[in-house]
Amino acid sequence: MNTINTNTQNYYSVPISDTNAVEQVKTKDMPQQQAQTDAKIIGSLNGDTNQTATLQKALENANLSSLAQEVKKLNTDLEVNWSAVVDPGGKIYARTYVESLVKQYETVENSIKEYYAAAHKDNLAQGSKADAMNYLALKYTKLGQEMGSPHYRADMSAQERQMALMQERALLLGGHVTLADPFALAASGGILNGETVESIAKQAAQDKINALITEYQKSKGIEATNALDMRI
Repeated sequence: MNTINTNTQNYYSVPISDTNAVEQVKTKDMPQQQAQTDAKIIGSLNGDTNQTATLQKALENANLSSLAQEVKKLNTDLEVNWSAVVDPGGKIYARTYVESLVKQYETVENSIKEYYAAAHKDNLAQGSKADAMNYLALKYTKLGQEMGSPHYRADMSAQERQMALMQERALLLGGHVTLADPFALAASGGILNGETVESIAKQAAQDKINALITEYQKSKGIEATNALDMRI
């Protein structure tokens, strides 16, 4: 029985010389294994699995653990998208953008209505809408010219008379004035430029987001960033 136990122990035991050899193999393989691990870590951080093999080879002689930690720290310290923090769905930005567009067009519309306010008051003073429409015809069409009407606006160009007829008729009938009126808008810079309107709206929206970012950072005791997130 003792002989069997002794043989069994001898069978499963590893000679001291073999144990040293195993340890040497393990020690020798550690840099390569560490390189494989860190290469996979860095490759995953960069989102590019094709870099793993190249990184593994390049990192075998480097301080792998330190390098991997630096890469992790770099990803942790990436700049925060503050716009996404204060306006995750982009609804505030979109609403402010649209509000700016509407406000700009309303300002133009009000300027045009103010320009024709006196003429509109004069038209209403004619009595009924039918009388007012006849009055417009006498002022701005060939009918007034051919009849020699004292109301005919010979002092205006044909284009200006046509625009005045269209705008005053819209006001009289409760319609919308056209915003492309160079005569009414001459004193305020002319017809709106689409690119300028859009640029102003974008800036208004970004200013709103920047204000929210500043307010959020202040409430959280976070040092304000030098360059706020921009979408323009």
